[in-house]
Amino acid sequence: MKKKKIIYIALGSLLSVLLFVWGSLYLYERLFEGEYYHHKDGVTIEVTNSSDQTVKNLTYYFTVVPQDLGRISSLAPGESEILYTPRIKETGNDRSLYFEYPLNNSSLVEESLLYLGSFNPKKVVIELEITDVDEKGSMSYYVKGYEDLFGPF
Repeated sequence: MKKKKIIYIALGSLLSVLLFVWGSLYLYERLFEGEYYHHKDGVTIEVTNSSDQTVKNLTYYFTVVPQDLGRISSLAPGESEILYTPRIKETGNDRSLYFEYPLNNSSLVEESLLYLGSFNPKKVVIELEITDVDEKGSMSYYVKGYEDLFGPF
């Protein structure tokens, strides 16, 4: 009888410790990711056009070992679009996320949105708001987001 009681107490204690550790890790992840918690692992790029002009041919990609992350062919004023890539290629550290768009004279502009110093990020979220497009086609924009090693930026 006494042996059974000891076994039940030991199993109960072990289960309590496991639940505490799991709950602590969940809470830490939830607090660390903040508003980006609901995004899946991979790369999510949310683009909003707050300017008064339609923007066209926006291309997103990683450098070092190139990985195409998607393309938006046209985005009218006030519209938003989300690009999602479920897996990030394991290419090593020192990669940047770029986006490319054409100017009115058809030359391309390449802009860096994010530098990733981590070796193998699992989740990257970019929120890009295009605020203005000048007469030459150059864009002004605001970027914020999350990267799973360094957190929000």
